[in-house]
Amino acid sequence: MGERGLSHWKLSLDEDAGESILFDIIGYASGWTHRAKKQDPRESARYAGNTPLCDVGESKRTRKGRILTKTEDLNAGLDSKDASYDCHDYVLEILDVFVENGIIDANDPDCMAGRQALAENYGK
Repeated sequence: MGERGLSHWKLSLDEDAGESILFDIIGYASGWTHRAKKQDPRESARYAGNTPLCDVGESKRTRKGRILTKTEDLNAGLDSKDASYDCHDYVLEILDVFVENGIIDANDPDCMAGRQALAENYGK
Protein backbone atom coordinates (compact mmCIF):
# COMPACT_ATOMS: atom_id res chain seq x y z
CA MET A 1 0.00 0.00 0.00
CA GLY A 2 1.24 3.46 -0.82
CA GLU A 3 1.32 6.61 1.22
CA ARG A 4 -1.90 8.54 1.69
CA GLY A 5 -2.69 10.62 -1.37
CA LEU A 6 -0.52 8.63 -3.76
CA SER A 7 -3.03 5.94 -4.63
CA HIS A 8 -6.68 6.13 -5.63
CA TRP A 9 -9.01 3.89 -3.67
CA LYS A 10 -12.09 2.19 -5.04
CA LEU A 11 -14.24 -0.31 -3.23
CA SER A 12 -14.97 -3.37 -5.34
CA LEU A 13 -17.94 -5.58 -4.54
CA ASP A 14 -17.13 -8.73 -6.50
CA GLU A 15 -19.85 -10.98 -7.83
CA ASP A 16 -19.82 -14.65 -8.81
CA ALA A 17 -20.06 -13.97 -12.54
CA GLY A 18 -16.66 -12.27 -12.47
CA GLU A 19 -18.22 -8.81 -12.49
CA SER A 20 -17.65 -6.16 -9.87
CA ILE A 21 -19.42 -3.04 -8.73
CA LEU A 22 -16.85 -0.32 -8.13
CA PHE A 23 -17.59 2.51 -5.72
CA ASP A 24 -15.40 5.61 -5.79
CA ILE A 25 -15.29 9.37 -6.02
CA ILE A 26 -13.47 11.62 -8.42
CA GLY A 27 -12.90 15.35 -8.35
CA TYR A 28 -11.81 17.65 -5.56
CA ALA A 29 -13.02 19.19 -2.28
CA SER A 30 -16.56 20.57 -2.66
CA GLY A 31 -16.66 19.10 -6.16
CA TRP A 32 -16.69 15.33 -5.59
CA THR A 33 -18.60 13.08 -7.97
CA HIS A 34 -19.66 9.61 -6.82
CA ARG A 35 -19.41 6.69 -9.19
CA ALA A 36 -20.85 3.21 -8.87
CA LYS A 37 -20.38 1.12 -11.96
CA LYS A 38 -19.89 -2.44 -13.12
CA GLN A 39 -16.28 -2.97 -14.04
CA ASP A 40 -13.49 -5.41 -13.35
CA PRO A 41 -10.95 -3.32 -11.38
CA ARG A 42 -8.10 -5.06 -13.21
CA GLU A 43 -9.25 -3.42 -16.46
CA SER A 44 -8.00 -0.02 -15.27
CA ALA A 45 -4.64 1.15 -16.60
CA ARG A 46 -3.88 2.40 -13.07
CA TYR A 47 -4.74 -0.86 -11.32
CA ALA A 48 -2.14 -1.55 -8.64
CA GLY A 49 -3.75 -4.50 -6.85
CA ASN A 50 -6.53 -5.45 -4.48
CA THR A 51 -6.59 -5.61 -0.72
CA PRO A 52 -9.18 -8.33 0.04
CA LEU A 53 -11.34 -7.39 3.01
CA CYS A 54 -14.01 -10.06 3.44
CA ASP A 55 -16.65 -12.20 1.82
CA VAL A 56 -20.08 -10.60 2.05
CA GLY A 57 -21.85 -13.84 1.20
CA GLU A 58 -23.97 -14.98 -1.73
CA SER A 59 -27.29 -13.57 -0.56
CA LYS A 60 -25.79 -10.17 0.17
CA ARG A 61 -24.01 -9.95 -3.18
CA THR A 62 -27.37 -10.19 -4.94
CA ARG A 63 -28.73 -7.08 -3.18
CA LYS A 64 -27.26 -4.61 -5.66
CA GLY A 65 -30.20 -2.23 -5.63
CA ARG A 66 -30.24 -2.05 -1.85
CA ILE A 67 -26.49 -1.52 -1.70
CA LEU A 68 -26.63 1.32 -4.20
CA THR A 69 -29.57 2.90 -2.35
CA LYS A 70 -27.74 2.78 0.98
CA THR A 71 -24.89 4.84 -0.43
CA GLU A 72 -27.17 7.67 -1.63
CA ASP A 73 -27.19 9.58 1.67
CA LEU A 74 -23.41 9.47 1.88
CA ASN A 75 -23.11 10.58 -1.73
CA ALA A 76 -25.58 13.44 -1.21
CA GLY A 77 -23.30 14.92 1.46
CA LEU A 78 -20.08 14.82 -0.54
CA ASP A 79 -20.06 18.52 -1.37
CA SER A 80 -20.13 19.44 2.32
CA LYS A 81 -16.93 17.55 3.13
CA ASP A 82 -13.88 19.51 4.23
CA ALA A 83 -10.82 20.05 2.07
CA SER A 84 -8.94 17.07 3.53
CA TYR A 85 -11.68 14.58 2.51
CA ASP A 86 -10.56 12.20 -0.23
CA CYS A 87 -11.18 8.81 -1.84
CA HIS A 88 -9.64 7.01 1.15
CA ASP A 89 -12.18 8.60 3.51
CA TYR A 90 -14.95 7.73 1.06
CA VAL A 91 -14.06 4.03 0.91
CA LEU A 92 -13.87 3.84 4.71
CA GLU A 93 -17.27 5.55 4.99
CA ILE A 94 -18.82 3.22 2.41
CA LEU A 95 -17.55 0.26 4.45
CA ASP A 96 -19.19 1.77 7.53
CA VAL A 97 -22.48 2.21 5.62
CA PHE A 98 -22.29 -1.46 4.61
CA VAL A 99 -21.74 -2.51 8.25
CA GLU A 100 -24.58 -0.29 9.52
CA ASN A 101 -26.96 -1.81 6.99
CA GLY A 102 -25.99 -5.45 7.48
CA ILE A 103 -24.29 -5.83 4.11
CA ILE A 104 -21.03 -6.54 5.94
CA ASP A 105 -21.33 -8.49 9.19
CA ALA A 106 -20.06 -6.39 12.10
CA ASN A 107 -19.41 -9.65 13.98
CA ASP A 108 -17.13 -11.05 11.27
CA PRO A 109 -13.60 -10.56 12.64
CA ASP A 110 -12.02 -10.78 9.17
CA CYS A 111 -14.22 -8.00 7.77
CA MET A 112 -13.66 -5.71 10.71
CA ALA A 113 -9.91 -6.41 10.84
CA GLY A 114 -9.63 -5.58 7.12
CA ARG A 115 -11.45 -2.27 7.58
CA GLN A 116 -9.33 -1.43 10.62
CA ALA A 117 -6.09 -2.26 8.75
CA LEU A 118 -7.07 0.11 5.93
CA ALA A 119 -7.84 2.87 8.41
CA GLU A 120 -4.57 2.39 10.30
CA ASN A 121 -2.48 2.35 7.12
CA TYR A 122 -3.85 5.75 6.18
CA GLY A 123 -3.92 7.36 9.59
CA LYS A 124 -7.68 7.31 10.15
